[in-house]
Amino acid sequence: MCLLWGLPEGADTKRKICIDVGKNTGVFSDKSRQALLDLFERILEDIYSGIRLVATDMDTDVVALFYDREQIPLGYFYQEKYHL
Repeated sequence: MCLLWGLPEGADTKRKICIDVGKNTGVFSDKSRQALLDLFERILEDIYSGIRLVATDMDTDVVALFYDREQIPLGYFYQEKYHL
């Protein structure tokens, strides 16, 4: 079980690969809602391509949390969906 601060209460992370994605470059700032969701998806797809051998289904095997440069959670990926 992993503990990612910023996930909804009751999120089941047991037996999941948990990923923290933080950016200190400001790449997440000044983006529209849809642009952020698209960026989160591209980043997580890149990460997933490197772990496909241990995470055979990203939608059920992976949980991710996205942070800004101040380490404030901006969004997450959980059970097939990206959320802000």
